[in-house]
Amino acid sequence: MKSIVIVDDRVTNRRILSRLASELDSKPDVETFGGPVLALGWLEQNEPDLVVTDYKMPNLDGAEFVQSLRRLPTCADAPVIVVTAYEDKGFRYDALNAGATDFLLSPVDHEEFRARARNLLTLRYQQCLLKRRAAQLQDKLELSNRLHKVALKESKEQLRLVMNTIPAMISATNAEHRYVFMNNYQAWMPGIDPEDVVGKHA
Repeated sequence: MKSIVIVDDRVTNRRILSRLASELDSKPDVETFGGPVLALGWLEQNEPDLVVTDYKMPNLDGAEFVQSLRRLPTCADAPVIVVTAYEDKGFRYDALNAGATDFLLSPVDHEEFRARARNLLTLRYQQCLLKRRAAQLQDKLELSNRLHKVALKESKEQLRLVMNTIPAMISATNAEHRYVFMNNYQAWMPGIDPEDVVGKHA
């Protein structure tokens, strides 16, 4: 189930936004907080799908709150709507630079809120799907690499076993003419241990 966090120091605003959020088609869980500090404490342990915050609040303003929120691993990618009564674009720029995703002017138009929240929740859902798919592909790749290494090791061991049963002198050296392999028959002839010659110059 989707989770929406609403942060506003005014009770009336919290009630309105909470009601609008709960009326969305996805029927999300809605958590409300009267201040940014309480919200940050909750967000440290919980991952929201959408955060809606007022700009003018005690302790931290909207930009400072968003900046603090973005430092939390649970909120690095969560969409954030900042609600502001200020027409001054400077406030919007500050919030955008801090990591806000979208804006709404207060008093909030109900239809606009629903549309923007719905779009951002859809975007969040698609982002989560992509993350899960990427993680699954990474797991498959790692499994494939492990299986490949096991198969290669088994293949080398089988080849070594075959060469050690052949009554013929078989050995291999690298580009520096140092032994990388000598079969048992060739080592038996001079009476040496085939493992002892590995790394030695031919």
